[in-house]
Amino acid sequence: MAVKPGYLALICVLAVVAVNAFALSAELRAGKFDVNDSVLHYTLADRMVQAVERGENPIDFWVSEWSLGYPVPRTYQILGHLSLVFLYFLLGKTVSVLTLFVWARYLLLVLLPLSVYISGRLLMLPKPAAVASAAISPLIATNGLYGLEYGSFLWRGNGLFTQAFAMHLLLLTLGFGFRAVRGKSSPVLSGVLLGLTLLAHFILGFIGALLSLR
Repeated sequence: MAVKPGYLALICVLAVVAVNAFALSAELRAGKFDVNDSVLHYTLADRMVQAVERGENPIDFWVSEWSLGYPVPRTYQILGHLSLVFLYFLLGKTVSVLTLFVWARYLLLVLLPLSVYISGRLLMLPKPAAVASAAISPLIATNGLYGLEYGSFLWRGNGLFTQAFAMHLLLLTLGFGFRAVRGKSSPVLSGVLLGLTLLAHFILGFIGALLSLR
């Protein structure tokens, strides 16, 4: 029996995700011994959990690991960290914050092709073009420019957790914003996604706002 074109496209994207998952599987082991910005991001999430358990404000507390100490959550994008804290308590504290952090970072990378495909379809790309975009998304690379490339997120890279979290929101923001302008989706949904992108990463949120204006 022939596979319908829509299902075939999805199968291709899921195959890319599966290959991605295998290629990045070493991140699950190496991620517990960080050497980059992931040290700060894990520390923030863990400190938020401690704040909740002590009855403190989880979005306003002192972070001694930052230089000589600074209340980082006051001025930093913490949506990704708060999501980990919520998941930690939702699971009844049965999974450590470190394990959640390592798996979250891993899945954010693994699922990038799927978000690219969904965004491409929202932007009304033909299925073959959207699949091709998803397939080449793991191959994006720059010379250390902190873009949406795996070098920005891997253990041997820069460990930009907030950017990894926000890139999925940015892709959805652009897709739904495109449809909202054409009256095919709710502008409220696009606005909510843009707001979440800003809360997850200021720069990507700003980029999303500029592109939405166009």
